[in-house]
Amino acid sequence: MEKTIAAFFDIDGTLYRDSLMVEHFKKLLRYEIINPSLWYSHAKETYQNWDKRRGNYEDYLLEIANIYVDSMKGLNNQQMEFIANQVIQLKGDRVYRYARARIAWHKCNNHRIIFISGSPSYLVSKMAAKYEVYDYRGTEY
Repeated sequence: MEKTIAAFFDIDGTLYRDSLMVEHFKKLLRYEIINPSLWYSHAKETYQNWDKRRGNYEDYLLEIANIYVDSMKGLNNQQMEFIANQVIQLKGDRVYRYARARIAWHKCNNHRIIFISGSPSYLVSKMAAKYEVYDYRGTEY
C-alpha cells in the first residue's frame, strides 16, 4: 500500500503576504458595502497603532473581523461573489516565492496540497481553485 503525503499551507501570512479577509474587507469598504464610518470610527486607530508597532496585529484583526462579520449580514450574494473574485484576481498572485515554489515541488511529487486559513471559506476556496490544490478549510461565518 502506497502512503499518501500531504502538505498543509496556511494562507494568511504564510502563503499569501497578507490576510484574504483583510483584503476583502478593504474591497467592501472601497465599494461602500461596508460603511466607511465604521473604519474611521473604530478600526483605523487600531490599524495605525499596529502599523507604527505600538499595537498588536491580533487586536487589529479582531476589530476588522467583528466589523466584517456584522456587516456581512443580509448582503447580496452576487455582490459578495463579485468582490471575492476581485480579491483573488487582483491579489491572488501576491504570495511568497518560497511558498509558491514549495507548492510546485509538492505538485511535481504528486503530494496532496491542502490550504487552511482563518479567512472565510468562500475566499479560501477561490484561492485553492487558483492554485489547483487538493482541499481547503477556511472559517465559516
